[in-house]
Amino acid sequence: MSRRRRYGSWAQRVEGTLLRATIAACVLLVVAQFLLTKDDARRLMSYVDRLEGVSLNSALGDTPASQTAAGRREEQGPPQPGTPAVTLRLAGRRSARLAVVLVNGNPVARFSGQEVTVGVKNGDLLEVDGADYRTELRFVVARVSGGVAEPAPGTSAATRRNIAVIGRVKTSGP
Repeated sequence: MSRRRRYGSWAQRVEGTLLRATIAACVLLVVAQFLLTKDDARRLMSYVDRLEGVSLNSALGDTPASQTAAGRREEQGPPQPGTPAVTLRLAGRRSARLAVVLVNGNPVARFSGQEVTVGVKNGDLLEVDGADYRTELRFVVARVSGGVAEPAPGTSAATRRNIAVIGRVKTSGP
């Protein structure tokens, strides 16, 4: 076989391989676009979808200047009597251990039972993270204490693989 024929044969094999790879890439692109229309797959494939319901500042890691690293709250115990507090009730379930109460974007409590009470301050943003649950979870403000005016008892929010805002805390008084 001459050198020219061998080169032609090799070039045809390479061309065929490249053509098959291009077709496979196009098919994968179409499949990926289709999967992005499904909630479960989109959550796994897209970082942006996991941020849905989260404010841009907390998503970027920015916090108000008044909140220092020492001021960040992690999971906390029950608030002191007489201090502003909000009690959230999980409706329709006994517990949701992966559901997290967030105050200003920071985790402060989990729903190991049906109710959770968290300490709050005026201006705090109260949210519930139910992103780990495929089914809808409904949360209701059961009680408030310590001069909390908002969110009012009866305020509710639902999550389905996202973070739901309960409301911004307003207290009566200073």
